[in-house]
Amino acid sequence: MSAGEGTSEHYHVEYEETFEVLSGELTVVEGTPRRVSAGKSYTVPAGTVHKPRYDELLLRSLPNHYHATHEV
Repeated sequence: MSAGEGTSEHYHVEYEETFEVLSGELTVVEGTPRRVSAGKSYTVPAGTVHKPRYDELLLRSLPNHYHATHEV
């Protein structure tokens, strides 16, 4: 994805999702937008509607599960 793009708004029924920003920044919209900078991580609790927006970054998404199920 290009800078400023992201996935659609969604939530995960049975697991939390952790975003670990390796470089640059990420914005996670979970009600209020939250900026996550390089070297930091942010965990979205299970059942929480969220939308990550990928700014200029290198990101590792750790969904804390083995099989993804996205609910809209």
